[in-house]
Amino acid sequence: MDLLDYATRHLTPLGITVTQAWHRATATPCDDAYGTPRALDVLRRFHAKQLQSPVPTAHYAPVLPPTHPTTIAALDEGMVVVRHGGHETAAAHEHLLAHLTTCGIVEPHPVHRSLIVDTPQTLNLLGHLLTQATDDKAAACLDWWLQRADHAGTGATYVATTDVRKQWVTGEHPDAERTIETWRHWLNLPQASPPRPPSPSSSSPPTAPPSTGCSTATAPTPTPGTVSPATPAGTVPAATPGETLQSD
Repeated sequence: MDLLDYATRHLTPLGITVTQAWHRATATPCDDAYGTPRALDVLRRFHAKQLQSPVPTAHYAPVLPPTHPTTIAALDEGMVVVRHGGHETAAAHEHLLAHLTTCGIVEPHPVHRSLIVDTPQTLNLLGHLLTQATDDKAAACLDWWLQRADHAGTGATYVATTDVRKQWVTGEHPDAERTIETWRHWLNLPQASPPRPPSPSSSSPPTAPPSTGCSTATAPTPTPGTVSPATPAGTVPAATPGETLQSD
């Protein structure tokens, strides 16, 4: 289902045409005169489509800033990319817990470390890996992250595609926002391209890792509550207390 079908489905019972709603979104994108949350959602999506930029859905961001975040994102071919402390590494699914231990991510820390995963599927993967964990330290850290995932808003565990939808709406069908690719496009985020481990068949010897035991490359860590300075078609508007969206 695309955005037009979504709009028609929720506007027709109210006696409103898609054309009327499109013009209404241009004039007063946050006007709730249509009387239903779904109709208001349609107006916001139309407004985002017109701006070619996400629009905020709340005056206050309902997501706390993460603390010393570790980001884990699933890739194709059974790989995950891990970002921590400005560095980026890659590991196979079955080696992820050992990788977190080698990199010192599961070591005790004076302040809790937040976990950010890209999608609920990656969080489910971590739950599966926990059942196979043999390292007590890594298992305890991962178990704590997974428990905190059941308590949204604690600032411990974030699911990017879920938390960003609490703050922004795009000019797409709501189902499209469940994928990380949609948000990469609308927030102008780069595609994941992590360093890959050396192939066992490679004729050249692998590069010696640094003292932390991790092969790293400097890379930014996108976190919930932050967006790229510019989108392909403009700047993402910021939601501030008391702000109401106005048309261009």
